[in-house]
Amino acid sequence: MMKFDWSAYTVLIAEDDAMSYRFLEVILTKQTKLNIIWAIDGKQAVEYCRQFKHIDVFLWIYSSQSWMVLRPLNTLNPSSLIYLLSFNQPIR
Repeated sequence: MMKFDWSAYTVLIAEDDAMSYRFLEVILTKQTKLNIIWAIDGKQAVEYCRQFKHIDVFLWIYSSQSWMVLRPLNTLNPSSLIYLLSFNQPIR
C-alpha cells in the first residue's frame, strides 16, 4: 500500500459526533501523516482558525450553523479549501 507524507498539511474537521470524527481521522491519517484539528462546532472552528494560521482544508459536517461560519472561516484563511459534507441518517 502506498504511503504519503502530507505532514506539511493541516485539515480541520468540524464534527460534533466523536465517532464520526474518529472515523474521518483514521481514514485521513492512516497513510498520509496529515495534521488533524478537531472542532466540535462552528464557534470552536473559528477560534481554531484564529489560533492556527495555516489550515489547508476545512471538512465541515453540514449543520444549521454551517452558513454562519463559512464567511468568518474564509475571511480568516482565504486560501483554504472548505468542503461541506452531509450524511443521510435513517429515520428512527
